[in-house]
Amino acid sequence: MRFLSIVLLILAISVSCQKKIELAAPPYDSEIAVEMYLEEGSILKCLLTESLPYTDTAINRPLADAVVVFSDGVTRDTLQNKELHDWEHGRWYNYARYKRFEPDAAKTYTLTVTDGGKRTVSASTRFSQPLVQIKQLVSKPLEQEQGGFSVGVVIPDPPETENFYRLMIARKLNDFNASSTDVYMSDLSFNGQSFSVFSKEGYAKGDTVTVRLYSLQKEHYDYIQSVNGARLSNFNPLVQPSKIRSNIEGGVGIFAAIRYDQKQIVIR
Repeated sequence: MRFLSIVLLILAISVSCQKKIELAAPPYDSEIAVEMYLEEGSILKCLLTESLPYTDTAINRPLADAVVVFSDGVTRDTLQNKELHDWEHGRWYNYARYKRFEPDAAKTYTLTVTDGGKRTVSASTRFSQPLVQIKQLVSKPLEQEQGGFSVGVVIPDPPETENFYRLMIARKLNDFNASSTDVYMSDLSFNGQSFSVFSKEGYAKGDTVTVRLYSLQKEHYDYIQSVNGARLSNFNPLVQPSKIRSNIEGGVGIFAAIRYDQKQIVIR
């Protein structure tokens, strides 16, 4: 009898575990998502999409019915809805104005977006971050790869400001089939000191390697870190979803000024 009771209990648990439970998800209000970077010599371009609920299977939802206005405080430019592939940076945009941008550190730049649903978002940015230049490029043999060389960059971090960086090291920065070093960092642990970073990838003698050092605004760095954190939390059901840190008023995303120094080294 005791054995029969145990069997019946196991069957009851098995049946109950197969019961379908439906959870009512709270309603989701989509937001306008903006990504736009200002860079010297580049045209004005913007990626405009709509945020999606977690359960949506689409990668993104582009907005095609928006009015996108960029201003430097004097001149206003309206970006047109057109597809644009930026192969150098590996990005795609859906609004552009074929006007070469020339930065002015004294100006405040604004972006205003209104879509067909009459939602409006806005943002502002300046070229306020100092441009930190590459001090030196070096190469050294790799111990774990015979005939391979690692490329390093020496960076003099200014002591008077809080600085944020993106460092890229590659044969070709727009060759996304090749491995490259691409790291983001703050000067929290080395403020005011020269520091060096070496590539993990190996290069051969005769290779020409490009090194690009971006000087980022804090809000740009915080945005990238929060996006990376959100991606990681999506793969872990035990982690609280990460909030995206944005400088877009009324929406999400980033509107930021880009500055960088770039040098090349030939492996000898």
